Amino acid sequence: MSSWMIRFGGLTLLAGLMPTAVLAQSSFTPLGDLPGGDTFSSANGVSSFDAAGGLAADLVVVGNAASGSGREAFRWTSAGGMVGLGDLGGSFFFSFASGVNADGTMVAGGAASPTGEMGFRWQEGTGMAPLGDLPGGPIESEAYAISADGESVVGASRSASGPLGDEAFVWTPSLGMVALGRLGSEGRSIATAVSGDGSIIAGNGGVDGEASQPFRWTSSTGMEALPLLPAADAAGEALGISQDGSTIVGWSAGADGIRTPVRWTDSGVEGLGAPAPFEDSNLFAQSVSEDGSIIVGYAQEGGSLSAWVWTETDGVRALQDVLTSDLGLDLTGWTLTLALDATIHTGTGRAAIVGVGTNPDGATEGFLAVLDPAPPCAVDLDGDGVVTIFDFLAFQTLFDAGDLRADFDGDGILTIFDFLRYFDAFDIGCP
Repeated sequence: MSSWMIRFGGLTLLAGLMPTAVLAQSSFTPLGDLPGGDTFSSANGVSSFDAAGGLAADLVVVGNAASGSGREAFRWTSAGGMVGLGDLGGSFFFSFASGVNADGTMVAGGAASPTGEMGFRWQEGTGMAPLGDLPGGPIESEAYAISADGESVVGASRSASGPLGDEAFVWTPSLGMVALGRLGSEGRSIATAVSGDGSIIAGNGGVDGEASQPFRWTSSTGMEALPLLPAADAAGEALGISQDGSTIVGWSAGADGIRTPVRWTDSGVEGLGAPAPFEDSNLFAQSVSEDGSIIVGYAQEGGSLSAWVWTETDGVRALQDVLTSDLGLDLTGWTLTLALDATIHTGTGRAAIVGVGTNPDGATEGFLAVLDPAPPCAVDLDGDGVVTIFDFLAFQTLFDAGDLRADFDGDGILTIFDFLRYFDAFDIGCP
């Protein structure tokens, strides 16, 4: 039995007595797309559940979508929906959002500018600002991650150092864009992830033009190659990092050449495994929760993609199976293809995962999935996570309709005592 089932199994005992909405603390939300373009969106990053106070309604999701102008970065909230962030005024329209800070007020990514593609930091109230580029090469940069405090943005830029392209950078408001170097005298390097305070950076680099190698960077050690799994095809990438930098995730080629998801800790490199149905698939770890307890990514077998989630107890499992089989969510018509970011709430263990799926119409659409280990809150009848007058109105509607889901004292009939029991629970509220 999975850990999700252990933590959520009690819900099935309550399903016959409680309104369906009570079970909706775990949820699956399609994010839609921007108006005017083809139907397409990708959810690439999610803000911190801790910063949101554990409330899914206060999470911020970022990514890119098709709009009437072209491919455009977006910022999504439950209150405002999907809002395009524009670009930097290039001759062609283009932008993408790759990451978001803890409270959702800052976004990093890349956009078309008058001089070429440029990394940006978008800030609530001031909008999109270019990060510049490293000196010496073509004017070009992209930002791939932003720290939790929003003060460090990492990515890659063309530079004069080495003939083979991009060099990893870190950008801060005080220092601007600073090159991080390369693993060899030549080759390219890309910074893909940054710790919460910006002090530890992970990424990938080619050693003198050879296969991709993962690295870890700090100001004191510089860029250091991370170890790989034993393999003839010695290659790998680091793609995600925990809040304190103690866990880095990505992939490494196994002895059979198949890509295996891995995590790097003080103990070295550890393969996360490839259980059924992923035995013959390439698996890529894309991101890790703040505390390192949840890792997400995707499996690729031929032209087929499948989103997965890893926990210490369950190992790698298809995300769609967790949401439908363990949590009882209805994903009819959906195929979840990519899981790209995750966050977890320290107090409740509530997790959120964002990514990409194929929707019932066959279009590519971003999603937000909330995995809630808390027992259902009986009085939260509209399932929004808070107790309000609307929950009381929902109870009264059930009672007036003679619906036994309003039978809060469990005696099989609807009486004034159900009202009294509901009032008592309403006063206590949800944990």
